[in-house]
Amino acid sequence: VSGQGLYLWKSSMGTGGSAEILGNLFANAGWDSDFIISISATTNICIRVGFCEATIANTDPPTDWFGVEYDTANTGHTNTDFTWTTNTASSPTYSIVNAKAADTNFHRFRFRSLVAGTILMSVDGGIETPVTTATNNAVGIFLQVIPRTNTSIRLIVDYVSYVAATGRI
Repeated sequence: VSGQGLYLWKSSMGTGGSAEILGNLFANAGWDSDFIISISATTNICIRVGFCEATIANTDPPTDWFGVEYDTANTGHTNTDFTWTTNTASSPTYSIVNAKAADTNFHRFRFRSLVAGTILMSVDGGIETPVTTATNNAVGIFLQVIPRTNTSIRLIVDYVSYVAATGRI
């Protein structure tokens, strides 16, 4: 149904419900993640892949998240690219620097941080785009797909990974 999609969100389950397992990634460094995905169409679709707070992972758009977005109904930012997106307290920031035109092929989206306060985003091993504004809240891995009409659409997920430095020798 148009506007009713699906989201997947990875958290830890603790006392009292879910908790953001990864913590505040924007304030931390030494982590790396990969998402290898494909979409079934480039029309009438919204996908978001990255990191989001638990309590708003099912909203469109989430108020606090960062990652890659392709949304054919985004009136605030319309283009034909997979777009680097950060949304902090409902204030979105979009970038197509080093982005790639949306298509139905598989693509590898990488998010990582080498320095606290900067997230590096890239697609298919290309040049990394530094992002210096992102949510300062704790987050978990997040995937969302929403049809923008009653047409059937798919987000095909081949691979998702996250790793953080632990200080081990």
